[in-house]
Amino acid sequence: MTKFELLSFLPPEEQAAKLDGLDKLTFDDNEVIFTHGDNSTDVYFILEGATKSVNYGPDGGIAYFRLRKAGDFFGYYAAISGGHRTATMMAVGKTHLAKMNGAAFMLMVTTCPGMSRYMLQLVTGLLREETNRITGMVVLNAQQLVCAELVSESESQKKERISILSRQEMAAKLGLTRETISRVLAGLAKKGIISLHKDTVEIKDKSELLAISTGASIL
Repeated sequence: MTKFELLSFLPPEEQAAKLDGLDKLTFDDNEVIFTHGDNSTDVYFILEGATKSVNYGPDGGIAYFRLRKAGDFFGYYAAISGGHRTATMMAVGKTHLAKMNGAAFMLMVTTCPGMSRYMLQLVTGLLREETNRITGMVVLNAQQLVCAELVSESESQKKERISILSRQEMAAKLGLTRETISRVLAGLAKKGIISLHKDTVEIKDKSELLAISTGASIL
């Protein structure tokens, strides 16, 4: 059974019962789960597969991107605020979800001090992350942003050959164009700092990536 950190505050038998009692849904690759502006407040737990939340700019291109995987849950902003959906959510590959009513989610969280504290830390962390992302978009150049992203992913995945987002998705995440992402990655590869593969990047010189990301070195 997929484990959810949020539910870890419940006894094991209650965790299983909580998930077993939810509606189960299956989505195919790129199938829409809900769209930006929807007034639904359901919360979804990812049992298998992955999802991506996207927002689109005036030109129709992706302006924001976030990937979630099995063990994550989403949709809680609307459940907490009672407002509309702030992004469009889509499946990445075959994805199995468990759906909880927004009111039931809030009752579960607010009646368990551990869950309440967890949600407060989660939302605060995401807000801090977004603040840093927006600040980075303003003060860092494209090379620094890409290098910082590669270093961050390497540390997160705990390996030197890392899986990366598509060029378009990385561009949306970093506030750059797809062409700029490709140009910076190609430049890093030409210098021997990284090695490019189909869906992965192998980091050859992490110290140089760090130096570029902090402005201590120039590509």
